[in-house]
Amino acid sequence: MEPNSRLFEDLALDSLDLVAVLMRLQDVHGIELDLDAVPDFQRISDLMAELGRQLRSKSAA
Repeated sequence: MEPNSRLFEDLALDSLDLVAVLMRLQDVHGIELDLDAVPDFQRISDLMAELGRQLRSKSAA
């Protein structure tokens, strides 16, 4: 698994899998991901970038 791995094509996730991953990330890190941005998550790097933004935002608060 690489940062440029595609969530759907390379990792064979479906939309329910992705929602489960997002919910787990929210629970583990105590953040709220923007579910409107879900269609923008095409690669692992997209997800990592959003997670980084949320964690920086959380630590700044």
